[in-house]
Amino acid sequence: MTGPVSKGGTTAVSFASPDSREHILVDVDAEAPPSVTPRRRFEAIDRYLRKKNGDRYQFLSAEDITVNGKPAISWLFTMRQDDGTVLETCDIAVPHAGDGRSYGVLCTARQADFDSWRGVFDKVAAGLYFEG
Repeated sequence: MTGPVSKGGTTAVSFASPDSREHILVDVDAEAPPSVTPRRRFEAIDRYLRKKNGDRYQFLSAEDITVNGKPAISWLFTMRQDDGTVLETCDIAVPHAGDGRSYGVLCTARQADFDSWRGVFDKVAAGLYFEG
């Protein structure tokens, strides 16, 4: 486990496997703009990842969901690393949890192992709870 790491209004904590290929990152932004919808947040980050990473980034899917009754989005993507390893990530974003903060949970594993980690990732997502 690393963190929490704070930068500006954002705090993040990461839980990782010994080789850091499988990890869960929980990100909390205390300065979340109130007008951002889950879909708009996803679209902005998707554009950024495409621009920054080119064909190393591949969008797989996006689904509007709720987390503890709060509007959220869950999207899947892959990212090819410099050594050729392809990592798959499920990013669950809750831009407005009712407490003035934005939450993000990124669950990442090697693409070949992602399905075996999915149960752990789903439990982390199901365990999100917000007061307010």
